[in-house]
Parts: sequence; C-alpha cells; structure tokens
Amino acid sequence: MSDRDLSTHFAYNASVEVPSINPPESLPGLPMLGQISFINALPVVLPLERGAIPLAARTVAAPPGTLNVWMREKRLDVGAMSSFFYLENFRELQLIEGLAISSRGPVGSVLLFSAREASELDGAEVAVPDSSASSINLLRILLKLCHGVEINPVPYGEPDFGAADRGGLLLFGDRALLADADLSTRYNRIDLGQWWQRLTGLPMVYGVWGAQKDFVKDNSRAFEEIAAALVEARDLGLTTMFPEVLAEAARRTNLSAARLEQYYRRDLDFSFRGEHREGLKLYEAMCRKYGYIGR
Repeated sequence: MSDRDLSTHFAYNASVEVPSINPPESLPGLPMLGQISFINALPVVLPLERGAIPLAARTVAAPPGTLNVWMREKRLDVGAMSSFFYLENFRELQLIEGLAISSRGPVGSVLLFSAREASELDGAEVAVPDSSASSINLLRILLKLCHGVEINPVPYGEPDFGAADRGGLLLFGDRALLADADLSTRYNRIDLGQWWQRLTGLPMVYGVWGAQKDFVKDNSRAFEEIAAALVEARDLGLTTMFPEVLAEAARRTNLSAARLEQYYRRDLDFSFRGEHREGLKLYEAMCRKYGYIGR
C-alpha cells in the first residue's frame, strides 16, 4: 500500500482516531466519565457502553490527548488519561487501582518507522501523534538512554507517511496497527514496548484511569462505584464479552480476528500491580532526569 493509499484509508476511516467530539457539559448530580475512543480500551469501554454493568455516570469518548485536556480543564470528574499526564498532575488526581493500559513486551501499537537507524536520529524531525504524550516521551527517553540522541518532535493530527523518509514517524494506537504490515516492509520498525521491556525488565504503562481529588473528596462513594465498575468491565470484556470486543474491534479496523486476539491477549496488559508501579516510577524518574516533567 502506498503512502497515498494509507492517507486515503485514514481519511475515510475518521472514526479510527479522530471522531467528531465536543467538550462535555456537566449535568448536576451526574459524574462525567471520559473513556478512550481507540480500540485498545475496548475491553473496558464496551461492557459499559452496552449496559452490561450499571454505571451512574455520563460518559464521553475521545482520544487520550483530548481526555488529558478535559481532565486539566476539570470538564471530567473521572477518566482515562495518559500516564505522562497523570505524572505531571498527580497532586490533583486520585489513581484508580488495579487498572491500566500497559505492555510487558511488544505492544504492537506504539511503533517508530524510519529509513534511518535509531542511532542516526540526533536532531532529526520525527512526526509524533498529538494524542499520546506517554509514547512521545517514551521514545525520547529510549533514544537518550541508548544512543544519546535527542530528536525534534513534530506533532501531527493526521500522519505524514513521508516523514519516515525524512526523519521518523511515530504511530500510536489504531493507526499503528493498521499501517504496520505495510510500513514495516519499507522502513526500520521499532516497537517501543519491546524496547522498554528489554532495557528495564519492567512493564510500560501508557495509560491509567483516575479522578479529580476534589471530586473524590466530595463524592467518595460515587468514585468507588465508578472505579469498581471500570475494573469489573475490564474483567468482563476479557472473558464473557471478549467475542463482542473482538467483533467491534474488527468492525472498526478490518483487522483479522487472529491479530486482534493477539493484541488483547498478548500485546496489551490491563492490570496495574507492583511491577507496573515500578515501571511507571522508573518512567517518571527518566522523564524528570531529562526535563520532560518539571523537577
């Protein structure tokens, strides 16, 4: 598939990562919950969308970057967010325990493509998604640690596939999954989840769920109920409702059932335990060391 074909594919599949969304408007007495619109969160999102688990909240779905903005603006009471955003704002946020989007090795949906070797990217412009602060800074950390390289990240809304020839192209989420088979035949391909795990021996945590601390203080029971519903949805989405998750992911992406099953069963990890905390703590330490998060 040519770069033009890929661009056309994404233009006609706007629901992949660029849905038409408006900022949520709060309703009195009803918490606002933000959920990720990418397929990586479907095991958590779908059971709630289809009413399999009661949820006393109004829900809005958007890409992670948009959810980060809405959390910062306090338009959301509870929501998914990038781990980088959480680390930047942890003093104002209450983490939901036991739930995250992470990987213990290859993740398949956080991919760097480049005609150059990673060690040759110093000063290069690398096109990066404006929807994933965690992945962008993970790339910067890995290049710094392993090669002493500092790139010039250039955010995009729609990917410019020619960027892989000029410097590099970082793809995240559904776009990475869809473009992988074609781009990996033409460029050097680096799976950032695999690189992180090989370097550190720890999971990489890309996204978490949390709430405004002010909301938790005033609505502790509602927070506990929403947190429990999210964890229960994850468990249901990976078991009883897993066939529905696969079917919906296939409908959105046209990826094969086999590829999607591997993505959910082996590539992604939706838990958050001790080793995930260690991985997140190390990621934070590296972000602070290199000045990506204020000291």
